[in-house]
Amino acid sequence: MDRINDDQHYKPPDLLELAEKFESLDDETRKRATDNLAKIAFQAIRTESGSEKLANLLNPNDDTNRLTNQNGAWANEYEQALDQLAEVKETLELLKKTTKTSVWQWDSITDKKTFDDNYFAMTGYNQQKIEKFNKDYIDMLLAHPEDLKKSDELFTACINGDIDNYESESRIKRLDGTWTWVKDTAKITQRDKYGGVAQIIGIRTDVNELHKAKRQNKQWIKSFANSELGIALGTNSGLQIGMNNYAFQKMYGYPVSELGKLSFMDLFAPELQPEIENNINEKYTSFRSHTESMHIRKDGSLFPVIVDMNIEKDPLGVIIFSSINVIDVTAFKQLEAELKEKALHDSLTNVYSRNHLNEQSEILKSSRQYPISIINIDIDGLKTVNDDYGHTAGDELLKKMGAVLNDVFRQEDCVCRAGGDEFVILLPETDEKPALEKVDRIMASLEHFNQIDSDHLLSISIGTATVDNYTKDYSENWDIAYQTADKRMRYNKKAKKNGLTPPK
Repeated sequence: MDRINDDQHYKPPDLLELAEKFESLDDETRKRATDNLAKIAFQAIRTESGSEKLANLLNPNDDTNRLTNQNGAWANEYEQALDQLAEVKETLELLKKTTKTSVWQWDSITDKKTFDDNYFAMTGYNQQKIEKFNKDYIDMLLAHPEDLKKSDELFTACINGDIDNYESESRIKRLDGTWTWVKDTAKITQRDKYGGVAQIIGIRTDVNELHKAKRQNKQWIKSFANSELGIALGTNSGLQIGMNNYAFQKMYGYPVSELGKLSFMDLFAPELQPEIENNINEKYTSFRSHTESMHIRKDGSLFPVIVDMNIEKDPLGVIIFSSINVIDVTAFKQLEAELKEKALHDSLTNVYSRNHLNEQSEILKSSRQYPISIINIDIDGLKTVNDDYGHTAGDELLKKMGAVLNDVFRQEDCVCRAGGDEFVILLPETDEKPALEKVDRIMASLEHFNQIDSDHLLSISIGTATVDNYTKDYSENWDIAYQTADKRMRYNKKAKKNGLTPPK
């Protein structure tokens, strides 16, 4: 808010009378004259009209040159006081233009604080809005009750001479009902002849944004400390670990004192460190990465992480900021493995599922593990059992089929339930003869389990085929082998229905 341009706010002083006081041989009289001149300057600062009149009075024309032509003991002190007051005025004007600042004064005679108009701009009030208040006491009327007592105690201590300078932060209520933080800084500018405080001049500054920043910093620090994300900042010297949170310490198993001796590079598995270091050095101005990696704990154990690393450099390539955020994904990886295992396994028969069959088929097609044999198995009459005795009886046959196959093959072999009553076995690096020997072992195991459990007799039909060698047309050869194994299985199934002995 601009200063009020109103003559009634400034009364011109009698400078001739003031000059006579400066001329006095009494030190106390001259001192009071200097103090009065300070009051004049303060009043002038508050109004534009006052500033103009003070300038005219301090630069008199020919009609009033009796003041400047006086040759008295006061002249030198008078000029020095004017110079000092001019500097103060200039400083205060600059503060008011560049900051949310107001100037106030306390006078011992009136025991009142008076504010310039910037104070009311700070609170959202204008001259009309404050008519219902006592302007001299409006700061107390608008002050937050929790802060008023403390600020009054400090101000009283300053008046009593217990402290030289008054400094206090408090909240004042704005016209819109919100509270804003202000900081008052004041100094004793006049004392009476007994050494008591006669006048205090202060500056009030709006520090609400500063308090808001402090609150935000506190919230950030709280979030930083309590985050489940492992966070560390590098020191000014580069990648040395500096500030870090509890999650970071717990993740790596180091106490704070030992973490400060490590760099970001020490967190990575040793075999990964050279590549990461090269990437950082190649990036001349900055380096940012978001990757999955393997990190190493204090006890030497490795664990999977998702790591965000941010490194900023100056134009000369010197690291000026670095941070690393780490998420321990061990639990996620374990869950992922479990879900994949469930997706690749058939829970009823305890063999692999069709998903695994499709995955392994694609791998083996383009591999060098030829010859590859395929065994196709189908349970005889499973639909009839389900229809006549229910799916529980059918499930028992499926379980027995799984037991037979797990008895013959190893866990790492590709033994899969392709769907329903069909099972497929892939045998890499296996020719036709070894494949037929596997068929014999399957039938022997089947007979064994049927003897153990005669209530659920299991009958199966089997067909085999072999892809002899790797060629450019391996996909076509692979499909032909599948079809051949399936045809042989169906032929064997039909032969049994007709009472014939099926060929292998």
